[in-house]
Amino acid sequence: MLSMTELETQIAKIQFGNPKQTTTHVFVMAEQAFNGSSELYLITELPMFNPAALEDCERIANALAASLRRTYRARPHNDNFEHALAGLNEELGKLTAQGKTHWVGKLNALVAVKDGSKLSVASTGKITALLYRDDDFTSVTEAPATSSPLKTFEDFSVGKLHLGDVVILSTNQLFSNISADRIRNILNNHTLPLAGQEILRILQENTGPETAFGSLLGLMVEPGTTQVEHVALEDYIAPAKMHKKVALQAMHSGKLAAQRAWESTKAFALKTKDRVAKQDTGDIKTVLIKNKNLLNAVGNHAKNNFTLDNFAKLSKQKKFLVVSALVLLLALGTNIFLAQKFRSSEGELAAAKIILSNVQSLVNDGNAAFLYGDENQSRELFTQAKDQFNSLPKLEEDDQISTADALRQQLNELEGKLEKKTTIEATSVATLSLADRLINLPRYIATHTGQSIVSFDRNTDKVEDNVLISSQAIEAAQFVRGNQAVIYSGDRLFLWNFVNTTTGTGIDTQVPKPENWAGLFFYPTNNRVYLIDKSTKQVINYTVSERDITKPTVSFTAPELADALDIAVDGNMYVLTKTAILKYQSGKPIAFDFPKLGTPLSGRGRIFTDSTTTNVYVLDSDNKRILVLNKNGGLVQSIYSNQLTNPKDFIVDEKNRIILVLNDTTLLKLNF
Repeated sequence: MLSMTELETQIAKIQFGNPKQTTTHVFVMAEQAFNGSSELYLITELPMFNPAALEDCERIANALAASLRRTYRARPHNDNFEHALAGLNEELGKLTAQGKTHWVGKLNALVAVKDGSKLSVASTGKITALLYRDDDFTSVTEAPATSSPLKTFEDFSVGKLHLGDVVILSTNQLFSNISADRIRNILNNHTLPLAGQEILRILQENTGPETAFGSLLGLMVEPGTTQVEHVALEDYIAPAKMHKKVALQAMHSGKLAAQRAWESTKAFALKTKDRVAKQDTGDIKTVLIKNKNLLNAVGNHAKNNFTLDNFAKLSKQKKFLVVSALVLLLALGTNIFLAQKFRSSEGELAAAKIILSNVQSLVNDGNAAFLYGDENQSRELFTQAKDQFNSLPKLEEDDQISTADALRQQLNELEGKLEKKTTIEATSVATLSLADRLINLPRYIATHTGQSIVSFDRNTDKVEDNVLISSQAIEAAQFVRGNQAVIYSGDRLFLWNFVNTTTGTGIDTQVPKPENWAGLFFYPTNNRVYLIDKSTKQVINYTVSERDITKPTVSFTAPELADALDIAVDGNMYVLTKTAILKYQSGKPIAFDFPKLGTPLSGRGRIFTDSTTTNVYVLDSDNKRILVLNKNGGLVQSIYSNQLTNPKDFIVDEKNRIILVLNDTTLLKLNF
């Protein structure tokens, strides 16, 4: 006898309506949840009196779908449906808080979840939810007469389903255009897919191009017989009395397009995974393991006693039996090998289908969250999708390879939106020497290599050698005032007069060696130069007068400075580490909401900001990009250029929207 908990659902999804012509927006979702046991259904209908409202309608529908999926991402719980409704109400409440109240009192929506034989349903507005059993229709939900925006989905119904039941979830056009008796006859005389096609044909004959429609028909069937039939026409065909053959061709095209979607593969993939994971106690491998000792004894006996001389002495009948036994053993070994290979192949195929399905759902949710303005949630979903995509086994089947290629493109597009990618064509300004840092002076941009300084003159656009001269090595330099700059030589700080080429004796107190040093930044407001000693995990500052550099003071100590790469100061301090940006005020960490990037920081780069700039700029060297963030950590822009092959250092002119980048030995200019 079939257990009620084993019921599966055969779905016919019917949807049509051209957004350019319809006065309503209809969204229909039917899919299996990530937990593998719950089936999620959602229908929304919103007025759309002009095409400009399409984006808002899509945002609401996608946000509700994403919220429902999130609730059922984990293992199922008895109160999941209540949590799901609370999540949906929260999403709608956010709209109200943002002043977007056009949907209030106008939203027709229904949400349903099936777990085993249990169906939970909630609705709002004018929408249909019926159970067809024993040749009779019964309403399974009733929306409240009035609702608060914070409690749009409040009351819900829960019931048990039986084998052969049909659940009908639909916008109201269904029973407005087709009588209950006619629907009863259609269901009784057609398979579910054909019933969906017949209902669609009747609706198209009786409605105009301004009508959008969505419906889900769910038939409770025995396990292993489910399928999803989509009858979806995106472009409404204008003539009301369309020829039946043309209508069926159009429906068939819609069906084939939808069959390429994920709903039809999810249940199959999950079942295949379970079958492959379970080891039958009577399979060949288990039998061989159980009889290992016996097989070893037979093998040893054969090895010790079977020789060509012994074989030659055997009668023809015995020779025939021996040869037959050898052939049988060979066949048995071949079958074992093929069975294990098939099992492994089948397992990889099922695992790939599940991963591809999960990635598609995560990408859909990520796009919905982005549309709704929840970038943090969208980034989290993108990261999950990318991690799962990267775990795919090697794909062999053409359809899986093409699906993976399409998903890779979708991931790239979502990452581009999340990271606000901009690709800029860079131009070459000058060729300097091979160095890791730029020397940025009012007139010159230069690099120091060995004993030579190669400089680019901003006034003449000329590159010259040894116009600037220093008796000390220059690992890093910061312009101070007039003709002066502070230089870090690798073990000392010097006050360099770059006009008369003097450097003085410098100071080495608490100046770290290059392996422990990170960053050099001069803050003109207090005439102090700052650097980081990674070994002591300290920010150290020195006062720079017109004549010398005074003894150091420790600004603060923090353990995370052990991973520091660079420092910038605008009154607050910004420290670039291998994985994040840290912000400090008076030596205390303060909030800097550094975004969780789809591609994390590479662990090599530079940071720049000062009291005159609006944003914080990060050269992420190994990722070949420049990140632009506001001073609270929000991502403003990610700048890419095909010319950035090995960016080492940069100069930002925010006022004129110019970034100069040292790329190997080339100075590149990007107008952003």
